[in-house]
Amino acid sequence: MERGLFDEEEVNTVRSQGYGELLVRNSLLQQESSEPSLQTMDTLLTKKNLPTQLTARLEPYELINSQFQPYLVLDALEMLLDPNVDYEAVETLALREEAAAEIPEQVITIERGEKIIAKDTVVTSSQIDLLQLMGSNSFQYTILELIGRAIFILLSTSVSVYVFIQFLHAEKRLYLYLNLMLVSVSLSLVAMYVVSLFFTSRSSLFLDSYLPVLFAPLFTSHITSKKRLGLVSAFLLACYATLMEQSSSVTFFFVLTISGVCLYFFRYTIKRIDDVFNWFYACVISSFAALALYMLEALPLHQVMPLVGGMILNITITLVFLEAFVPLGEKLFNIPTAYRLSELAFSASPVLDRLESVAQGTFNHSRNVADLSFNAARSIGANAMLARVGGMYHDIGKADHPEYFIENQSGDNKHDEIKPSLSAAIIKSHVKLGLEKGRAAGLPQEVLDIISQHHGNDIIQFFYNEAKNQAQAAGIDVKEDDFKYNGNPPAFPESAIVMLADCVEAASRTLKRPNHSKYEKLVHSLIMGKLERDQLKNSQLSLTDLDQIEDAFVQTLLGRDHRRIEYPSEQKG
Repeated sequence: MERGLFDEEEVNTVRSQGYGELLVRNSLLQQESSEPSLQTMDTLLTKKNLPTQLTARLEPYELINSQFQPYLVLDALEMLLDPNVDYEAVETLALREEAAAEIPEQVITIERGEKIIAKDTVVTSSQIDLLQLMGSNSFQYTILELIGRAIFILLSTSVSVYVFIQFLHAEKRLYLYLNLMLVSVSLSLVAMYVVSLFFTSRSSLFLDSYLPVLFAPLFTSHITSKKRLGLVSAFLLACYATLMEQSSSVTFFFVLTISGVCLYFFRYTIKRIDDVFNWFYACVISSFAALALYMLEALPLHQVMPLVGGMILNITITLVFLEAFVPLGEKLFNIPTAYRLSELAFSASPVLDRLESVAQGTFNHSRNVADLSFNAARSIGANAMLARVGGMYHDIGKADHPEYFIENQSGDNKHDEIKPSLSAAIIKSHVKLGLEKGRAAGLPQEVLDIISQHHGNDIIQFFYNEAKNQAQAAGIDVKEDDFKYNGNPPAFPESAIVMLADCVEAASRTLKRPNHSKYEKLVHSLIMGKLERDQLKNSQLSLTDLDQIEDAFVQTLLGRDHRRIEYPSEQKG
């Protein structure tokens, strides 16, 4: 009790750190003195060496009484005694940092060509210390380890890039998105190196929760609007993180788990209060996930709070950088992120304001096409917001000559006074004009593609038939190509959906007393017509997709043209 009983694991921990002595304060021997005593590691009492230390003390009792059994005393003490000396890890770390700060930095300069140990000379202890110091600061990896790490980096990077390309093989912005992902991963690696230096220089325990590995996955998913690509960048970062000197056995799974949690919660939101809730949920679930992983490492309880605090700080700082760099990226490269598409769909726009003022019919038609496109795209898992914006802007070219389009006419038809070929030329021109207006308004390329492709290279059937009738009477031929649109067929699902919604919305206005069966028959015939004329061959839409789009169109049209009861007229008294 006077010397104190130490915990065997704590003694081994201190011994493994290279210390042969330790300071003990507040024991029974120090009641009269407040100065701590210096004790060597070999003289410390533990349960393991207790029999060795007490054997000499028990020998006189055997001389007095031959029946005395010392091993019973030793067994009882080993069973009943508990360590009564606590190891203060935090205080020890603080004292070590203070002691390290008091030691002046020593710089040893070795000139080029200087010999540390010369031939036929006596080797001194200072020379040996210098060689050991140089060895401890030299590069620690062998040639085989370097080759293995290089192969691992090459393999993990190649796999990540390949999977990334496979997800976006039909995307025009493939290489832009790939470069942005690699840049964000590179910036994260630089930040990880800085953080590791920060912890190493302070002799602090390095925790994975402080690793800045969340920015690249979240940035990639927000820029591309695809969470799966965020997981690809998370996998790449996890592979790189495992090569760090401070990494643990759970670092790889930690990065993937925390990134997956944050990718799930940080989605596009309209209400700002939702961001606060998402931040809270992400912090709570990520902290629990981190604690669960570190239970495998037998993390001491006093390190739990730094782990949770580091996790919350990490997520918060990541969100700050995300809010700064995502708008910057979409502005520099005109990327249609969910936030950008929401602004285009629901915010005031000079282009749409002018269309509403000069072509009210076209504007209302565009709004209905946007609703049809949004519901159809959502039904097949396509980018619904892109389809909505494409539907809103697909006919902005009609603002220059609104009177030549039937939805804006309230009296005479301008086409009755001109030739069918000229009418077709005017109708076709709205696509080119819309493309020019879209470029001037700074619309994303995907929206511009929808404008240019929403009629494809289909034929303007009404004026072609009228021209053929006039040509037969005059005995001349009519070229079909003169009555075709000059665009290309839709090259991605959202563009094809807008094309179908455009013709469905227009044709639905011609039905008298519409009902479910009439809508179903009309929509099916229009989609099959586009399919037969090869307008959907590059759209990446399957027949199953077309069936789901057809159902979505019918339901939206029924909701638009719902019936009401007839209100009774007021009786005059």
